[in-house]
Amino acid sequence: MKILSLNINNFGGLKSKEQYKKENKYSEWGTLDKTSEATEILAYIQQEKPVIVILHEFELNTEITEKFIGCMKEVDYEIVPYEKNNFKNPSITIMFVKKELLYTKLVNPHNSKSNKTLRASVIKVADCIVYGVHVPPTYDNNFWEELIDFYKEKQGQKLVIIGDYNVYDLGTEQKKKYLQLLALNAKDAWLEKGYPNSTMTHIKGRRLDYAIMSPSLYECLNSIRIDSYLLNNDKTDHAALIIEI
Repeated sequence: MKILSLNINNFGGLKSKEQYKKENKYSEWGTLDKTSEATEILAYIQQEKPVIVILHEFELNTEITEKFIGCMKEVDYEIVPYEKNNFKNPSITIMFVKKELLYTKLVNPHNSKSNKTLRASVIKVADCIVYGVHVPPTYDNNFWEELIDFYKEKQGQKLVIIGDYNVYDLGTEQKKKYLQLLALNAKDAWLEKGYPNSTMTHIKGRRLDYAIMSPSLYECLNSIRIDSYLLNNDKTDHAALIIEI
């Protein structure tokens, strides 16, 4: 089963929605033509043919995202239902699965303390739990505690927590929580396979995207790959993280 995780930066290429907000240019953000980015990301998914696609910073309720969703349906993917919300254009973690895939949607771990359910999506396929996550870039203790508690509860099962963790630098609170997770015998699949931590997944040169696995699922891991094609071609600011189990 191939799983692809990618932060698509709201189809903005290398342009940041948050930066437009900071510069009081948010109205301009909505007028940007994001067709090229969406087209290339769709083509990339078609080429990779993953069974599960997890996209982070997916801006809902825009013309381009509606077109993208329609195209994903045309190539036989369906959306895993996400939590209802009252936001106009939230940037969420969204999960697509092949239409023939049998899965069960699990309770979102972030529906209590942090109330950031739109940053995660969790399903169970056969005996495997797939938890797509986009950890907040600004440290959120409640979010991390919910993630770690979920791992503690499910660590005896086949589990992968995959996505944009926004963690890298030593001495940060995020790094401490990441190390706390590994202390529970969770496996950072990239490092466990012997690949360097210096492999960048973000335009600023850091590895921010991880596949953290329970020991039993790590034993089933066939391959893990970081693919910078879309990043190198300015279609998003992250590399894709792809695993096969």
